[in-house]
Amino acid sequence: MGTRDYLANRTPVPTGTVTQLFFEAVDRFRAKTAFRAIRDHGFEKTSYDDAQETVRAIGGGLAVLGAVPGDRVAVLSENRPEWSLTDFGAICAGIPMVPIHTTLTPLQVAYILRDSGAKVVFVSNQEQVEKAEQAFKSLTEVPRLVVFDAEAEGLPEAVRWSDFLQEGRAKAEEETLEGFRERALSIGPHEAATILYTSGTTGDPKGVVLTHNNLFSNAVALTTAIHVDETDTTLSFLPLSHILQRMVDLVFFAKGATITYGRSVKTIPEDLILSQPTKVVGAPRVFEKIYQAVMDQRGIKGMIVRWDREVGEAWTEETLAGRKPTWVLKIVYRLA
Repeated sequence: MGTRDYLANRTPVPTGTVTQLFFEAVDRFRAKTAFRAIRDHGFEKTSYDDAQETVRAIGGGLAVLGAVPGDRVAVLSENRPEWSLTDFGAICAGIPMVPIHTTLTPLQVAYILRDSGAKVVFVSNQEQVEKAEQAFKSLTEVPRLVVFDAEAEGLPEAVRWSDFLQEGRAKAEEETLEGFRERALSIGPHEAATILYTSGTTGDPKGVVLTHNNLFSNAVALTTAIHVDETDTTLSFLPLSHILQRMVDLVFFAKGATITYGRSVKTIPEDLILSQPTKVVGAPRVFEKIYQAVMDQRGIKGMIVRWDREVGEAWTEETLAGRKPTWVLKIVYRLA
């Protein structure tokens, strides 16, 4: 069977690193908001400059805990700014990140921690703290534990996120900002950036190593398919432990957009209203559930919804066919 060369795209695959994307974005968008977390009082914002300072502190904090380039660290957390900041911080320190799904059992978490040899594990809240502590009981080499939520209670030796950053900043100041950036940018495109574990449906999970260039080239390719710039905002709600949302967030960060982190899958409708994103990326099932919830309306509201859909379909059919909608359809569409 011959090679179908005529189907190939001969454009050279771009080569680069995640650290390159990170610092280029910081330099271009400094004071602009990079991340937003939804809180009871509104949005908690992190600028691109703030992100750089936090990432630098994370690198220092990892050094304080004994993690060095070539080690691995893990994160067991829902989507939140700390997740992405820790990811960038570890990567800039030359330490591949190992994401762990929050839905896994303590036994499954223990397997991934043992297999990856993670030196540090970052966890989000009380539920994940308890899960990590259960996992630690079956490990001979117990990683250090860093907890994002201040109110979560855990092992006495667990490190609070605020304390981790404070000690990390002190350690980072031993090196100039220029030195930190130069060291991070010296990481090569073919060095490991992350290790993703498979679902384990065919046996024990396997750790898949992705290099900087795997992520970089995909991010660049995505920007040719989806236009993103600094005027955009997005809502991050698919698990960052899956590569899809992580890649999407990397693209939006690199292009100067603002990433809002949803509170949970259950609050997606409310979070969409609060964050007013210009673009969102999701799996088909998410949109199917939203669509079904809308279409399941009863009574007068249900009749209006179904009529709206019919009008929308008629409008779409005309516009996609390159035809101008009739004046009747224009009036009805505006009313719908």
